[in-house]
Amino acid sequence: MKKFEKDFIEQSIELDPDIAGYIGDYAYIDKYGYFTGTYLREIHRIADNVRYTDMRSRIENEFKGILAHIKDFIDSYPNRAPRELWHRKGESSSYAFLLVAQPFHANIRPYLKRAKEHYLNGIERLYVMGVNQERTFVKKVIKKITSETRYNLLELIELHKDYRGESGGIGAIFDAKALERD
Repeated sequence: MKKFEKDFIEQSIELDPDIAGYIGDYAYIDKYGYFTGTYLREIHRIADNVRYTDMRSRIENEFKGILAHIKDFIDSYPNRAPRELWHRKGESSSYAFLLVAQPFHANIRPYLKRAKEHYLNGIERLYVMGVNQERTFVKKVIKKITSETRYNLLELIELHKDYRGESGGIGAIFDAKALERD
């Protein structure tokens, strides 16, 4: 990590001092598993999709919009995030969060219902994120979404931090259009 900071981050800041502001934001979203869980995956997908389009000239605004959305979501989550922050529809990206915690009565239906609602509302990517201690329940939710929605499971992911900021976590990425592209 020290080598990365010295060889990459410090040199980047020397070339463009504005980058320093972003680094703090990236560290903040990384504390809750969103940097590697959502942000980098959305950036990669967008970069692939806009490579030969006119959207390429506006890509920086999309990246900033995703970062701002994730930060706003993290800030508001502990206090019951407003419904509009649970998803984002940008110019070239649409995704939603489904944070899974096992309730007192292990009921998968509310999570399945939300996944179906996101699909019906045109959300392309669904990021399921769960806590390490409830791994078995999270896997059951993922399996149910796989079998009972039109989302396609792209990847199971191990998170270094969960959405509560605790070590470890499990997640999945679902895509509404994966089969259409294949």
